[in-house]
Amino acid sequence: MKMKLEFAIAFSHGAKLLVLDEATSGLDPIARDEILSIIRKYTEDENHSVLISSHITSDLDKISDYIVYIHNGKLMFMKPYEELREDYGIIHAGKNY
Repeated sequence: MKMKLEFAIAFSHGAKLLVLDEATSGLDPIARDEILSIIRKYTEDENHSVLISSHITSDLDKISDYIVYIHNGKLMFMKPYEELREDYGIIHAGKNY
């Protein structure tokens, strides 16, 4: 509940840019989906943007327009989310493959 209050306060100031670090970390799945829905609605107004740092890639799948990957302070890439989904993939393989 505290996290929801913090988001309500953040959105109530009329900021055009929100910077969120691990915004949904520690939330239960229902609260996480509610917060992501609020963030998505907020960014539907093209005057609003959210920069979110997260290791929870399923959250990024739900709300991202662009994905930026930074490693050790260096920008590795910035791509539209749809381009990443269409043009890239992950292969999981063990030593026997």
